[in-house]
Order: sequence, then C-alpha cells, then structure tokens
Amino acid sequence: MDMKVSQHRQGGVMQTIEMFGTELRTTIEDLNGEPELQRIGLVFFYEGGSIWIKEGPRPGANLANRTGVGEAISRHLSAGGIHIAWPVARDDSQWLRITPSGVEEVDEPY
Repeated sequence: MDMKVSQHRQGGVMQTIEMFGTELRTTIEDLNGEPELQRIGLVFFYEGGSIWIKEGPRPGANLANRTGVGEAISRHLSAGGIHIAWPVARDDSQWLRITPSGVEEVDEPY
C-alpha cells in the first residue's frame, strides 16, 4: 500500500492527500468517496490537524497486517503533523498512530 500524505491550506483546513500515486486536493468527503479506498473499506475523518482512519480496512481486504501497513505508510508520509490511525481491533480502545517517525499504539485519536 503506497500512501503519501502532504498538506496545503484550503479553506483553513490542510487537505492535500496523495495516495496510490495520485495526488488529491480534496475534502474528507471526496477522499472517502474514492473507489480504491471504498474497495478496501477505509473511511477517514479529520480532527485536530490530523487525518485519521475512522473505519477499515474491511475484513478480507487485500492488505498486510495493520502494523506492517502502518510502517509502510509511515515511510511514505511526506509531511509532519499528519497522523493516520485506526482501531487495532473492532470496538477496541487501542489505535495505531502513524507518523513520519513511526507507529505506536494510543488510547484514542488526537
């Protein structure tokens, strides 16, 4: 999974996202409507200057384990201050926080 996240100011919100080799200057709603992301069941939200994964990936999605995917995303992040996280398990209180410096488990997205 080759995902890059960078940022620029658009209407007061940092929202330039580059994924799978395609740069998107978009809203979170547009990002969530991307066919490739819907196919693997990822849904994002924006909070506290960070982009987080709200749901997904869907069961059976063609992805490596979450930690491995998180490490790959971390290697490809192009700007600091953007974080991506998703629940370690459904209804679990532990999240993976993914930043350019690595992957860590946190109690909640922030």
